[in-house]
Order: sequence, then structure tokens, then C-alpha cells
Amino acid sequence: MIAGGRHPLVMPLESANRMIFNRTAGSVLLFIGLPPLTTSATILPYMATKKLCFNAYDIDRIRGFLELATVGGAERYRSLVGLKQKLESSVILPPEEIPPNVVTLNSRIRINDVTNGSTVLVTLVFPQDADYEQQKVSLLAPLGAALLGRYAGEELSYDAPGGSTEIVIEEIVYQPEAAKEYTL
Repeated sequence: MIAGGRHPLVMPLESANRMIFNRTAGSVLLFIGLPPLTTSATILPYMATKKLCFNAYDIDRIRGFLELATVGGAERYRSLVGLKQKLESSVILPPEEIPPNVVTLNSRIRINDVTNGSTVLVTLVFPQDADYEQQKVSLLAPLGAALLGRYAGEELSYDAPGGSTEIVIEEIVYQPEAAKEYTL
């Protein structure tokens, strides 16, 4: 804390440039390298251009993982390097304004693997909640990093351990924000 009771990284919304909304404090936390918080009034042009869309609460919670993602960093975090780069040109919204067709953390997603024709239902989770048998995919896994912020109906490819894989996000079966569960 500094004089006046304010944390040095907290500033009023109108004076912040690149930030994440802090719902409980009504202010923003400086987060270098991220685009400004966007309101739903400006989200429609982004949806038309398919810019990635992220929940500010999710981004705040994965900040530590993103710090591991340095260009030239460990091979283990290669997928996070790509995710961190995507954040620089994405839309970040408060949880209440996330469109229901966007993959967020704890979303349940039906994907079709175009490469082999299989369809699977997965849940995107934090690394500590990942479970292969329950089809809970970590955001640190190549598939998890590729899914986060994407839209239902979108086709994408990612580098899986066995090589490049093409998938289609067929449906978001459950999204916490659409269910008004903003802190899952």
C-alpha cells in the first residue's frame, strides 16, 4: 500500500490503459501486455472478426501461469507462449458480459477432431483439476490453451504431442458465465 490507502497497481478505470477489471474493488489492476477492458457495446465488431474473447476474472486467475510463458522459455510451456501472444490482440470483458458462445475456464465443450472424425466432450480446467478419465483438460495442455477464448462453431488447429490436430468447436454445452456463475 502507498499513502492514501491505495495499492500502487490499482488505479481508477478512466486512467488505466491496459488492465483487468476487479469486480470486488470497483477498480482495475494493471496488467501489462493486455488490451483494454471492453464493454459489450463494443464486442460485436470483435465477434465478427473472431478476435479471441477472454473473461477478465479468468485472466486474473491465470496470470501466474502466463508469467511462465516467456518467448524462448521452457518447451513445457510452449502453448502458453501462444496464448499470451493471442491476449495482446484480444477482447477482455467482465464475466457478466462474456457472450455465451465463448469458451471460458470451466466450460464444457463438444469438439470434433477433424483429423480422425471423433467427437468428444471436454471441460476446460485449471491444471490441478485436470483428469484424463473425466475428460477435464488443463489450460496448460495444448488443447486447453487452443480452446480458451474461442467461439462455438470455430475451426482451429493446434500442435498436439502427436502432431498438428484440427478441431471444430461444435457446441459449448455449459459455460459458467451463461449460467451466471461468475466465480467458478
